[in-house]
Parts: sequence; structure tokens; C-alpha cells
Amino acid sequence: MSFQNGELLKYHSNELIYPQNFAKYGFNNGRLEQGTYDVIVKNKNFHKSESDQSGTKFKI
Repeated sequence: MSFQNGELLKYHSNELIYPQNFAKYGFNNGRLEQGTYDVIVKNKNFHKSESDQSGTKFKI
């Protein structure tokens, strides 16, 4: 999982549980946007293309 300036750039699916817990905590506390939450909870690979301007953000 990689963030830059609060924006999710990469997520690699894995067998770990804590990334999903992190996403639930962040989303429930208003620090994680719906799009980022969905990517992490679905546990699917994600890579933001450079041309995609609609990024998913984590509020710091």
C-alpha cells in the first residue's frame, strides 16, 4: 500500500487482516474516502495511473 500526499497510489492484495482493519478505522473516523476504503476492503490489486486525476485520498 502506497500513499503520496494522502492519495492512494498502489495497493497489492494480500493475506493480511490489518489493512482492512486500517481501512475500516480510517473510513469510520472520516479520514479515508469511500474509493480508497473500497479498494482496500475488497483486497484487490490497485495501481493509480498517472492520467487518473480522480484519485482516492487519505485525509491527514
